[in-house]
Amino acid sequence: MSEEQSYLSFMTQDLDSKKVLSLMVSCMILAITYHAFIFWNVKVDDVMARNEEPIWDVMFELSENSATDSRLIQDGSTELFSNQIDQESHPNMMVGYLIVLIEYEETSGNFNDPCDIVSAEIKHNEIMADWKNESNVLSGTSDDCSPINLHLQIYPDFDGLTKNQPGSTPEEVMTKWENDDFGMGEYLLDVELNTQEFVSNIPTQGDDNEEVNITWTFVMFTPSVVEAENS
Repeated sequence: MSEEQSYLSFMTQDLDSKKVLSLMVSCMILAITYHAFIFWNVKVDDVMARNEEPIWDVMFELSENSATDSRLIQDGSTELFSNQIDQESHPNMMVGYLIVLIEYEETSGNFNDPCDIVSAEIKHNEIMADWKNESNVLSGTSDDCSPINLHLQIYPDFDGLTKNQPGSTPEEVMTKWENDDFGMGEYLLDVELNTQEFVSNIPTQGDDNEEVNITWTFVMFTPSVVEAENS
């Protein structure tokens, strides 16, 4: 330490040494100032562009998988309907969402007989789906023979529309849309029937059952990705 202090003392005592030292410090300050100017005023756009991820368009090829079921349900009883989705039957396809349509008519044949009351519910189970999505309609009731429409969002954020998504590579972007575990398994639907009869003094036929028709529609998709034009 004493040797370094002696050296600096010698450098500052000599007039020529002071000039050399001042010149070196000035050159260093100029070099730092120049590089800072170049970075912030010339190269900053290039540096930021290199750090920004490109934007990709994620597109979906859609298809529907539909199945129907019909059953005679007795008054005051509940029937369990089911439908199975497995990866072997739908290779390379993801399950976007499920629509269940429940339809029935008043078929007692009695004069002025009101429609029966039908209630339906998609049962929450261990199927991997977006069960808490605000757009879900998991249960419904009809007392006027109007159809009941239920909806379960299965793949998160999927609506069939093209998505703009940032990512370093197409493979990175596709990882969000290639999870084929979503939607696989057995779906369960409870349907309950309660008949209604028109009260009169005229003898009528008994109204103690109704035929209920179920249509399951799974909206499936296959994703693809291309770089967005404006990225």
